[in-house]
Amino acid sequence: MDDTTNTTPATEENTTPSAEETTENTPAAEEKTFTQAELDRIVQREKAKASKGKPSKEEWAEFQEYKKSKQTDSEKIADLQKRHDELAAENAALKNSSAAVAAGCKPEFSEFVVHKVSQMDGEFSDNLEAFKAENPQYFGGNEKPEKPTVTLGTSPKISGGNSGMTRDEIVSISDPVKRQAAMRANIHLFR
Repeated sequence: MDDTTNTTPATEENTTPSAEETTENTPAAEEKTFTQAELDRIVQREKAKASKGKPSKEEWAEFQEYKKSKQTDSEKIADLQKRHDELAAENAALKNSSAAVAAGCKPEFSEFVVHKVSQMDGEFSDNLEAFKAENPQYFGGNEKPEKPTVTLGTSPKISGGNSGMTRDEIVSISDPVKRQAAMRANIHLFR
């Protein structure tokens, strides 16, 4: 048997650097900066990868046209019927919404009222009247507020000296809306 073994002499040190020495000496720890041209190339490369295997817009439109041309008459009729049903449902919803608003439904509750009344059995208009009678809190308030009316006299300057409102009379009006209306009607007194 051989007396030589595979041992390293005690004087020889391990030549593998520690992890701390490696990170200190290598430039990989520095941040990498890119120029605009490099970024553009990277973005283009990624876009190409993403769109690989996908048809272009023109090819997709061509395929849809081809697919449409191969449809049978029964498939075409089924597609048209589906579209007709969608439009009829949309039309009915708009009519119902219009009927609810015409019945005096408050705007903030119109969608809710139409939904509730649509779920009831029977004609929408009959159900709407019944719902309105049972739930008056959702109706009313659509009336436009009446514009305040101000009975004004004629101004002495305009009426040729007849008795009209004077500046002091207008200023003494306690209601601010009426006072402003009188001021507008007799603006010449305030210039």
